[in-house]
Amino acid sequence: MNIETKLLVRYGIPGWYFILWLFILSKFSGVDIEKVSGLSSDILSSVVLTVLGVPIGYILYQIYFITTHAEHKNSTPNWNIFVFENIDREDRDYVSGRYSHMLRGVHEAGVLQMTFFLSAVSVFIIPAIIRINSSEFEKLSILVAFSFSMLNIVLALAVNKNYRFKQEELKQFIDGIKQSVKK
Repeated sequence: MNIETKLLVRYGIPGWYFILWLFILSKFSGVDIEKVSGLSSDILSSVVLTVLGVPIGYILYQIYFITTHAEHKNSTPNWNIFVFENIDREDRDYVSGRYSHMLRGVHEAGVLQMTFFLSAVSVFIIPAIIRINSSEFEKLSILVAFSFSMLNIVLALAVNKNYRFKQEELKQFIDGIKQSVKK
């Protein structure tokens, strides 16, 4: 995959998933998307998912980085200095590439986990906000909203397990490199 495709997928998946839940929410809430937009819901869904998914996914990534910045504040610059000062030139590219790949995996799992959580919360918040101005959302039952939220929470918990695994794997990689340099 080239770099543009990787970025499209990296930012698109969280955004597309989040928008998908908004469409599901609108279907169960009784909002007629075709009437509001003048387009068929299939065409509108495709256009919105394609066009807005990547920017929304990018925004979700930025929210993730803002919320986890304190946790990773100095780790990458310190790691880069360590690698430059302690790893031979011929091994440096491999070590840096592997670190970058593993850190990207941690971030991807973290953003996905956050997307599931935000989707779970949005199932309750968005109808509550719109309900103030419209009676269209009266059809959305608490049971349906609770079911959607629970599904997203279960997915978030599953991804959290993967997130913690990837964090531990990265930590072991860093510790292993540091131990091999000490020898």
